[in-house]
Amino acid sequence: MSTKIKESIRVGALFEKGRVRPVWFMWQSRRYAIREVTLYWQDRQGTDLQSHFGVHAEGGFFELMLNHISLCWWLMQAEQD
Repeated sequence: MSTKIKESIRVGALFEKGRVRPVWFMWQSRRYAIREVTLYWQDRQGTDLQSHFGVHAEGGFFELMLNHISLCWWLMQAEQD
């Protein structure tokens, strides 16, 4: 079951060749290593560009979102094992 979260999180990411790829994130005092990015899409909230990442990490499937204006990361949803 997927749970909507929308919580600010810390993310470690690689920026290569004009692209960003999250590699780990912190949520509820726990560090999650991202095993695979399976989904990627962008949208706009007003004038803010947002990148969304569907990721498999230890413990489940998560949706992370990067706001390109504020450079803040958000955990949007979690489907934990």
